[in-house]
Amino acid sequence: MDELVILEILNKMWPMLIGFIMLVIVLAQMHTRIRVLEEKTKVLFSFHNQVPNRRQDDS
Repeated sequence: MDELVILEILNKMWPMLIGFIMLVIVLAQMHTRIRVLEEKTKVLFSFHNQVPNRRQDDS
């Protein structure tokens, strides 16, 4: 009887469990991509700050 109850609960809950697992995976991937974009932005700004301003030199 207990096995039947457990199977019924699992049968009703599996879509939510799959959804939760997918949510965790998507959030982990998003976190990694955001970190990469942060690093790229830092490098871009450091390159931009190293380049001399040509408009001031032309005057």
